[in-house]
Amino acid sequence: MPTWRMAFRNGTKGEDLWPKCLAAGVAVISYEGMDFDLSKHSPGKPAERWGQLKGNQVHSLRTFAYEIKKNDIIYVKSGPSIVGRGIVKHTYQYDKKSQIRDSFGGRWPHSIDIRWTKFHPIKILVGGPQNPTIRDLTPDEVTKLDRQQSKATTRTRDRVDMEAREGQILVRQARFRSRNRGLIDAIKASSDYRCSVCDFKFGEVYGEIGNEYIIAHHIEPLGMKRGQSRTSSDDITLLCANCHAMIHARLPPFRPEQLRKSLKKHWHFQ
Repeated sequence: MPTWRMAFRNGTKGEDLWPKCLAAGVAVISYEGMDFDLSKHSPGKPAERWGQLKGNQVHSLRTFAYEIKKNDIIYVKSGPSIVGRGIVKHTYQYDKKSQIRDSFGGRWPHSIDIRWTKFHPIKILVGGPQNPTIRDLTPDEVTKLDRQQSKATTRTRDRVDMEAREGQILVRQARFRSRNRGLIDAIKASSDYRCSVCDFKFGEVYGEIGNEYIIAHHIEPLGMKRGQSRTSSDDITLLCANCHAMIHARLPPFRPEQLRKSLKKHWHFQ
């Protein structure tokens, strides 16, 4: 199965678009002067447009548009590390209204649909230097990646297990408000498991492992209430992990509508 290594950086030292691609479930590429549908032209045509590109750019764009196929694997390069892994769901398409924009507001219209899988970032050099943006990996490099990823997964599992054991001690020393698990389960079951702030859905990005995963957030924190209180479905909103962390970035926590307003302002959110 063809395997590729791809960088998502806007220039050699520019903005890394990987977080946006992860959230949107896509891989993207863009070069100045190439804002047209490549699928309607044979490789290298029109010649005057392709002639404006450098050699590495020609290689990367040609690979992206004409060589990457469904079920190919793409590893994501960021600096000296591999930070993501995904499987191609749908080959090249030109998305003139792409929501992936760089910090200058430029759209990245050349797109491939990706099912990003769970991956632990590892510091490893495969596929040569940063240029070209896309490079195919040898079987030996893929084996090396798989071996390092297995070690990283084991280290993460061990760390989580240690934190869990430590947490068992702490739980005996703290008081927690009881939560109505039945109500929360019912709210999740009747939802589409999509974040109420940013519209992110784990299942669309992580596949089966992300299905039916979402975090229930009490709009009015239980810890700020006195004694027992009744909770209804209107008191609960569903959030992705990022939005849940940001909503608790201050005390008292942000309200969902406040966080949504901030997201719209800072990430061209629609």
